[in-house]
This record gives sequence, structure tokens and C-alpha cells, in this order.
Amino acid sequence: MKPAQILNQQMRFYRSFNSITMTASRIAAAKVQRNNLRNHVNSQSIYTSTAMRAFASRVIPVPGMGDSISEGVIEEFVKGAGEFVEADEIIARIETDKVTVDITSPESGVIKGYFAAEGDTVEVGADFFELDTDAKAGTAAPAAPAAPKAAPAEAPKATPVATPAPA
Repeated sequence: MKPAQILNQQMRFYRSFNSITMTASRIAAAKVQRNNLRNHVNSQSIYTSTAMRAFASRVIPVPGMGDSISEGVIEEFVKGAGEFVEADEIIARIETDKVTVDITSPESGVIKGYFAAEGDTVEVGADFFELDTDAKAGTAAPAAPAAPKAAPAEAPKATPVATPAPA
């Protein structure tokens, strides 16, 4: 055998061995990826083509109020729309047939608005309010000033009537 033929034979063996090891590593990588998909590891990056965005507002649902409680009536809003709230601060009260529940804010921020009014019946898990989590304590929009009360109407003053002088 010529030296060139020996070299070609060795290269063929190297290429086939290399392809076998590369194939084995690809199979192992595919198994890991398949297991990760089954276990939902990094599944968000696999199924979405765009990066996740962080939004400044969050829609907060009506929290669970007990095992057998599925709805309640909004009794009152402690904090109004446009007001700043701290985390775990009471913002509303919901009355059920069994208990009155204080609803707290999960994060600090400014309440942008409520999705229901006082007296409305809300179900557990339904959208309750929108919270702007980027807002800081000093940036809350001032509450709308109350309408000025009308001054009490004054009784018209009697104007003195000129009386003719006696002659």
C-alpha cells in the first residue's frame, strides 16, 4: 500500500468516528431539550419569538376569599383612582354572605382605575383594578377637587321705599 492510500484510509476512519461521536452528542442534546420541554424548563423562550416586555401597569384580579366563597359585593373603596398605595395597603372592602374581606394592594403604585363600582357583585379571579407600578409616591395625580358648595342664597334685602313727606 502506498502512503497516500494509508493516509486516505486513516482519514476515512477518522471522519466516520467523528460523525459517530457528533451524532451521539446530537442525540443526547435532543433528549435534554425534549426533557426540558416536558418539564417546562425554558419553555417561554422556546415558544415565543419576541422578548418579554415589562409593563408599568398590572391588572389585579379579585383575590380568593375563602374555600366556598366565589363572589362578593364591593362595599367600599378605601383608596380612589389616582391615589398612591403602598404594598399590602387596604384599597377596598368586599362583603360576602359570610365575611367582609379587606382587599390589599400586592405592590406599591398608583391605582389607575377600578373595573367595577361600589355595590357591584364581583367574582373571584375577575379583573378588579389596574395598578401603575412604575409610579412613585410623589407622582400620583392629585385627586379631583370637590365641587365647591354653593353659598346659601341670601334673601333679597328690602330696599327702603321713599315715603312722601307730610305737607
